[in-house]
Amino acid sequence: MATVRCTRTLLQRTQAAVAEEGRRLVPSRFMRSRQLSSQVSSEHAGKSPALESELDMKMKKLAASMARLKNTPGPDASKLRLMSYGRAANSVVDGAVNFAIFCIISAAVYRRYSEKGVEAQAITKGSS
Repeated sequence: MATVRCTRTLLQRTQAAVAEEGRRLVPSRFMRSRQLSSQVSSEHAGKSPALESELDMKMKKLAASMARLKNTPGPDASKLRLMSYGRAANSVVDGAVNFAIFCIISAAVYRRYSEKGVEAQAITKGSS
């Protein structure tokens, strides 16, 4: 409890010192949301008219581009289905090619090592 009182006292002293110097406090978690919202609204009230008109123009451009995007037609359902079938066929073909390459390499490795084994057995049987 004493720690809370000490902290509150230090905070009040800091706020008083800052208020005397005329600086504004940085928003912290100790400030209430009403204080922050009024502070933000007072900061927005002091904006220049040129800045506001520039901001309005940017907002209008953004609204126009969003409206243009909403009006563009999406792809047809049959076209999407056909594209999906095409991707599935490509996947099947790719898988078959990969499997064929794996089988060819496996057969070549097996043949190479099995021939050496057969030759070695023939040599040992023939020499005995």
